[in-house]
Amino acid sequence: MSALKRLRWAAFGLGTTILALAGAGSASAATVFQDNFVSPPLGASWQWQNPGATASYTISGGAFNLKAGGGNDQWIGIDRGPRLLKDQPASTDWTIETRITASNGNASTHVGLTVFADASNFLMWGQLSNSSLEASGIVNNTFTGQTAKMATKYNYLRLRKAGSSYFFDASPNGVNWTNANVYNDPAGHLSGAKVGFLAKDWNATTSPGFTTSFDYYKEDDQDLMSSVLSSAVTTTQIAKETGADSINHTDAVNLCGTDLGELFDWLGKTFIAFGDTNACNGGPQRSNALAYTTDTTPADGLTFDGWATGSDGLFKQLFGPEPGAITAIPTSGVGIGSTAYLYYMQVTDWSNWSCNKSGIASAASGNIGAWTKRSITWGPGNFNMVAARQEGSTLYIWGTPCGRYGSVKLMKVPTTSVLTKSAYRYFSGYDIAGNPLWSTSEGSAITVAGGPAGELSVTYNNWLGRYVMTYLDEEKDAIVLRESPSPWGRWSAPIEIASASQSPQLYGAFMKSNFVENNGQSIYYMMSQFGPYNTYWMKSSLTLK
Repeated sequence: MSALKRLRWAAFGLGTTILALAGAGSASAATVFQDNFVSPPLGASWQWQNPGATASYTISGGAFNLKAGGGNDQWIGIDRGPRLLKDQPASTDWTIETRITASNGNASTHVGLTVFADASNFLMWGQLSNSSLEASGIVNNTFTGQTAKMATKYNYLRLRKAGSSYFFDASPNGVNWTNANVYNDPAGHLSGAKVGFLAKDWNATTSPGFTTSFDYYKEDDQDLMSSVLSSAVTTTQIAKETGADSINHTDAVNLCGTDLGELFDWLGKTFIAFGDTNACNGGPQRSNALAYTTDTTPADGLTFDGWATGSDGLFKQLFGPEPGAITAIPTSGVGIGSTAYLYYMQVTDWSNWSCNKSGIASAASGNIGAWTKRSITWGPGNFNMVAARQEGSTLYIWGTPCGRYGSVKLMKVPTTSVLTKSAYRYFSGYDIAGNPLWSTSEGSAITVAGGPAGELSVTYNNWLGRYVMTYLDEEKDAIVLRESPSPWGRWSAPIEIASASQSPQLYGAFMKSNFVENNGQSIYYMMSQFGPYNTYWMKSSLTLK
């Protein structure tokens, strides 16, 4: 890893090697406000705002019917969008929800839920042009861009606040919710904002306006994606895994500094794929390295049996970057039969952590030193850093863009077609029965877990009976864990399992399903620290709420 790879670090001391994160689990979410719009007038909590002076509303048929006029836009310097607002819930974390029963919106319209501080600071999440879903807004008098999108125009909408993050969810039935993405507001521009409904129509010349009917409005007093786990987690550093002073004394193969360490099974061994690697005798940094072990008792650290080495007996680079890139780093590995696959990201610039592509390299018949980069690739975007897990004849691959500020999306492929790009399918939401939908188009992939997320790992935990996901939350300077009953979610709210206050400059937390205690109540994982630049074997013990 280059010196620029960490985009920001606070100044930490070395700290201790033991972390205890204590705190009681939160109670179940409770509805604190609901309006079913049975009959007029509006309740006293609501404030009707009509800055364009041409909008109106009615309450009839058990719905709030919001009519926006042509030209009722809400934009930088334009404040004409009609809105129905109320004070947000008093709790720190909350959820607002509605169902749109009818809308005759057109190509110039956007309508749905809003978090509205003022005309220069708001977000909205709803139906765009009556054909899809979008989250966008103006924050600090600047357009946020398309913060979230869904190609399917679901009628159930939910907007959640957790800390300074806002999550945009949608559902076909009010039961199976999909998270489209998350917007982070660390500067607090939306602090104290009101919540409710907002409509806008930016066609001032030919649009007749439009009407949208909302069946109900509901508030809950916390983020509904709560974890089944308590925030009381005990984390211990077991051993230093790489470096001259590590339990593996990796200077013996000329390796003195490296990071990551993704774990995967292949031909009866556990393989550990490392990222940018420093040789003890100097020279240029290598893009990767590979160790293996038959150690199955993780309690005292992971002892390596050997390495992919050159004719000199020293560690070798498996594959390097192509012209125009500076490194090619493995992000996840999987062994399928006699073939192993390494998904990798090809980085072009560490200053803003950009990639020109990601791809797959493979090795066959246990020849761990002979890796070939294959022709299958993905461009910058959804699947540059991934976590792969085999489930029978299917390989699931969770992905984020390069860097640590993206959200998590999901694709899958038959294990017989890993190198066939057209065989990949991308999770795109749910059908009305709550079954996952899969698209042939990567552009249809939607978020399964909101970020900021970097260096993913996903496995199945028998103790929880759920999938678990770990990654670095850059804003929290912490490794977090989330759980889900299925690969596509819903994924829970994250809990911290390791913090930079105790393990400075930490990142990465790579798990393997059999490296556990008590059937998974305690998990082991490989974690990196940028300074010192090496990897560490960690243990986190979990408790239920």
